[in-house]
Amino acid sequence: MKNIILLLFAILFTANLSAQTDIAKIQKAQASYSLDEEQTIAYKKIVNRYSKNLADIKQLEATDADLYQQKMMALIHGNESSIKRLLNAEQLKVYQAEKIEKRKARAAFVTKMKNEGKTKEEMKKALVEWQIAQ
Repeated sequence: MKNIILLLFAILFTANLSAQTDIAKIQKAQASYSLDEEQTIAYKKIVNRYSKNLADIKQLEATDADLYQQKMMALIHGNESSIKRLLNAEQLKVYQAEKIEKRKARAAFVTKMKNEGKTKEEMKKALVEWQIAQ
């Protein structure tokens, strides 16, 4: 019984953190891209779908690391495509500028891991986690 209560508490805590993270992502997008009301509603759907799919895929991390990495990368790329389709030309310029900065940060992260002597597998795992955090 004690374990069930702890598990329920953990699930509720995780759901609350996820909701807070989703709200922060939506607010950041509204500020960055000046989303109108219709775009904000569509963006919320994208963020909610991403969070749901992320939770589904997260279960694979412990059982099948390769499949987990493949699915995560597909989820990330699909999410980026959905966001790009949502934005108009001016908003897309801001999005592309942000992507360039992320690529630079990713390259610096990879260089740092190489300098630390990480294996390819360790780097792949760390990159997936880094991209989730972005």
